[in-house]
Amino acid sequence: SIKLSWRGEPLLNKRIVDMVVYAKQKGIKEVAFLTNAELLTNEKARQLVDSGLDWMSVSADGVGEIYNEIRAPAIFEETLEKVRYMKEYRDSKGLTKPLLRVQSLVSAVASDTNPYFKAWEGVVDRINLIADHIRDLENRPDLEYDPYYVCSKPFNRINIAYDGAVHQCGADYAAKTIID
Repeated sequence: SIKLSWRGEPLLNKRIVDMVVYAKQKGIKEVAFLTNAELLTNEKARQLVDSGLDWMSVSADGVGEIYNEIRAPAIFEETLEKVRYMKEYRDSKGLTKPLLRVQSLVSAVASDTNPYFKAWEGVVDRINLIADHIRDLENRPDLEYDPYYVCSKPFNRINIAYDGAVHQCGADYAAKTIID
């Protein structure tokens, strides 16, 4: 499998659809990516469905004004409609892929999860909540970087950044352990 995103927005890549098609042609069984869907247009949605994409996860933290604040300049209702269009197009073709998933950080919906689940019900196939991660160690002097920590991820997957750097661990947000 291949996930065409890691710490970046894959829809910024003008050739993302070509990349999905190429991976599928080369026999990759599962091709996926995460997106904020801000750049998802109806045309791009149709292209992605037709490309053979297996799943797409939309990062949508909270609903309404909470989402608008966290994901600015994105607007919650616009994002919801973009994803709804993609699902309707997929369904109109009698397809089940790409599986469409939405995920929010728990902190963005912690006060009441019901509006989040209700907003996305019927728009996506799966609705997830994910734990918040500490990504900025420099602003957390109470946390120390352990240079001897061994991440288990490279034994299961490889994380290649946009610049070709291979990160030992997907949670290494400060790029402390680049594999040469």
